[in-house]
Amino acid sequence: AVHVGQCLRKSLVIRNNGYVPCKWNVDCKKKHTYFVSLTEGELLPGKTALLDVYFMPTVKDYLSGKLNIHVEGNPMKSTVHMEGYGIGSNLVFNNTELKFGSALPYTKDNVVMFIVQNISSAPVEFCFADYNQQYAQEKLWINAYFVSHCVKGVLVPERNVGG
Repeated sequence: AVHVGQCLRKSLVIRNNGYVPCKWNVDCKKKHTYFVSLTEGELLPGKTALLDVYFMPTVKDYLSGKLNIHVEGNPMKSTVHMEGYGIGSNLVFNNTELKFGSALPYTKDNVVMFIVQNISSAPVEFCFADYNQQYAQEKLWINAYFVSHCVKGVLVPERNVGG
C-alpha cells in the first residue's frame, strides 16, 4: 500500500540469455498510475539491465495495470501484472462549519475552536504556506527547476513529517 500522492519504485531485472543483441520496448497500460524509467533499450548477449517501475496512486483504491515487454524477433510476449493499493489520510472534524462573527482586520477577539482527528495510519502535516518563508523559497526553486529542465514533475526522496 502506498499513500496517495507518494511513489513506490520496484526494479525488474532484464537479462539477455541469448547469443545476439536484442532490442526491447515496454508498453504500460496505466500510464498515470504506473510508469517506467525506460521505455526501450538494447541488451548485448549475457548483459542485464534494471527497469524501474513506479507506482503512484492518485485515489484511495485498489489499482492494477499491465506492463507488456516486447523483444524484437521474439514472438512470445512477456507481461507483468501490477497491483497496488492507494491509501490516504482519513481526517475527522468535530465541526464541519465554522461561523465567525463580524470583526475588524487584525483583531484578536474573533476566535473559533475546532478539532481535527487523524484516524488513519498515514501521517498528516499541517502547514500554512502564507506564514512559511521556507515554503515560498522551495516553491520558487522548484518552479525554476521545472522551467529550466522542461519537466512537469520530479521524484524526490520522502521526507519525514515536520522535516
